[in-house]
Amino acid sequence: MKRLILHADVSTMKKNLIVLGLLCFTLADVFGWGATGHRATGQIAEQYLNAKAKKKIAMILEGESIAMTGPWMDEIRSDSTYKYATDWHWSTIPDGKKYEDVEGTELDGKLIMMMEKIIVELKSGKLSSKQEKDYLRMLIHMVGDIHQPLHVGKPGDKGGNDVKVKWFRNDTNLHTVWDSEMINDTRLSYTELANGIVKPDNLVVAKWQK
Repeated sequence: MKRLILHADVSTMKKNLIVLGLLCFTLADVFGWGATGHRATGQIAEQYLNAKAKKKIAMILEGESIAMTGPWMDEIRSDSTYKYATDWHWSTIPDGKKYEDVEGTELDGKLIMMMEKIIVELKSGKLSSKQEKDYLRMLIHMVGDIHQPLHVGKPGDKGGNDVKVKWFRNDTNLHTVWDSEMINDTRLSYTELANGIVKPDNLVVAKWQK
């Protein structure tokens, strides 16, 4: 991931999030983003941390790995304390529009807007320890969500939840297939998934960061 809190580390963290995002596109070509997918995303992210960033993130997460904290934002959906974050998992862009065309207006879903806000808040250094931990866990999760195609989708189908399909003769919906069915049916662990991704060389990483 990125070095999030220390001001000197913010630009590097931003670059690393970009790399992670592009790696997620590769993973999303094959797999969705249930718990295992989110953990794989975190596992990939950890491979791009330097020692200083690892130490800072480990401190904020109180020793929990980025991989294991990845699904956290889904796990708290039943906790009314976090009801405010219900629509932070997706952004629906109107047909024929780009996000920048509708940014700042009423959008269905606040994923992109809240990612940007959380990054600013983490950079500020003004959060309490709990807020800092919650926001970092949210950011880790949202980086995964935004690269699952149906989390940034079109209006009218609830992110593919209303698109009914069959998966190996079982009734389900398109979102569920992307989120978990494809990945669960591989019977691979999150570490096996992460390690199976073709890693970019240093020149490609530098290009992505720019």
